[in-house]
Amino acid sequence: MSRIPIEAVNMEGGNHRKTGDLISCRSALMTSDMHCKKGSKCPQLEAIARTASKLGTECLVVAGDLFDDFHEAADAELFFKEFGKICSIESLPAKTIIVLSGSSHDPILDKLIVKTTSGKTLFVARQITPLYTSKGKVVVIHGDIIIRSGALAFIINYLAKILGQNLFLERKFREKIRLESGWLVAGHTHIYGVDDKEKIVNLGSWKKHWFKNLPYWRRSKPVVLVIGEKGLKLHVVDYL
Repeated sequence: MSRIPIEAVNMEGGNHRKTGDLISCRSALMTSDMHCKKGSKCPQLEAIARTASKLGTECLVVAGDLFDDFHEAADAELFFKEFGKICSIESLPAKTIIVLSGSSHDPILDKLIVKTTSGKTLFVARQITPLYTSKGKVVVIHGDIIIRSGALAFIINYLAKILGQNLFLERKFREKIRLESGWLVAGHTHIYGVDDKEKIVNLGSWKKHWFKNLPYWRRSKPVVLVIGEKGLKLHVVDYL
């Protein structure tokens, strides 16, 4: 795992078409748990979107907890109204896939939302979202389908890691959804990591502060997963 500046991510991709119910992404930049504040610009999301667009990445993927304080019922109109306040749609790459958390933070939607505007397509889904990439199937979830509490999930994975079982809950997620092939990408626990053998990834968290600049107790680091012709690689991001 390498450490890189946010603007230094480099990726390449091949051509793939949509297969079945999978969203096609020949190349992708994935992250999670951005915890953007409702009603104001989200610098971390804008930085990721700017990087993805600059590099010609086809897809930007956020694996849940995009918002920090928007856990309420919402329809497409309300969602995109609030999304436009945190990030300009024009700044996004060709496709943006947002997999919302179900237990807290993100808005509550009753169905998949797909919107195309200014040549950009946004997919907003809940729970399990499969993608078809240049390196095969990648299933994206937030990670709250077993342990709804992010704090409890953090504690479980933290203790399991001490005992030598890295990405413990992610392995359980894979078993629960019966994913026999492809990669599983998740967030939720705020503990980043990758297991190439088991094909599981956790994307960490961008959240640094609780309120009034008090340090957030679940310390983590933001990471991005790069998918392209050279494979999959997890990068720790040097951000601000």
